[in-house]
Amino acid sequence: VPAWFGVPVFGFLLFFGAASAMKISSYAKKLRQPDAVSVLAKDKRKPVLFLRSFNDEDIVDLTSRTFRQGLLRSEEALTHALGKIGPVVAIGRPEEVLPELGSARLYVNDQNWQEAVRFFLQNAGAVLITVGNSPGVWWEIETALKATDRTRLLFFFPYLEEAFTRRSFWHGISPRARILRRRVFDSMVSARDERYRIFKKNIDPGLGNKLPFELGDANFVDFLDSSTPRLLQTVRPLLLDTILQASLTNLKVGIHFERTLRPFIEKLERQKMAREPGKH
Repeated sequence: VPAWFGVPVFGFLLFFGAASAMKISSYAKKLRQPDAVSVLAKDKRKPVLFLRSFNDEDIVDLTSRTFRQGLLRSEEALTHALGKIGPVVAIGRPEEVLPELGSARLYVNDQNWQEAVRFFLQNAGAVLITVGNSPGVWWEIETALKATDRTRLLFFFPYLEEAFTRRSFWHGISPRARILRRRVFDSMVSARDERYRIFKKNIDPGLGNKLPFELGDANFVDFLDSSTPRLLQTVRPLLLDTILQASLTNLKVGIHFERTLRPFIEKLERQKMAREPGKH
């Protein structure tokens, strides 16, 4: 065997070992993930309720395409950003063995999930809804608009990939994933815009037709008052971050969640200060 043959073999083993280590690390984090009851018992702030279709459970944070951390789910970045308001909780998928990383899960049976959602809608400090197509998530959207102060609502319209792509670890770390092909980009934007089109068609009449005609570059919609919607302009990752991640994808569909959601978080903080002037 030639002496040079050991170099690619060593490289392959090193790469495979790193990939396995990331998988094991993710599994260990899931084992340590606290449930919603434990989190709420420790953190007395009003929770942030995260609602989504289980079909959208694994939507990828496209900013995370790095060799260092692999492919992360958008929920993890959203939970980190909105954790400044309060503990982020969600209804867990009934059949899952381990909770996904991100929001703390509360598990309820099929007969009680709507009651659980209503309870949190009435008591949450904020409500984040990933707008989807399932009957369940549309019930949640319509109920939230009726039961919750709309200034506390935040609607997320994600860029979407095919399910196989979203779940593929190997795709997430492959060099091809660094450059977003035009056809794939157009498909992502089209899927996002279609969800907004249906949302606008169903919701806008009740708002006096105040929703913007299209999202533009935005991915989030919130409300300044009970009937005035606002697009939150998407902030892309910093150029330095993009260079370090070696991912041109970030320039088109990467989302810096903390900076993008800053206007929403600051609005809620102002409201809290106005309600509790003696504490500030």
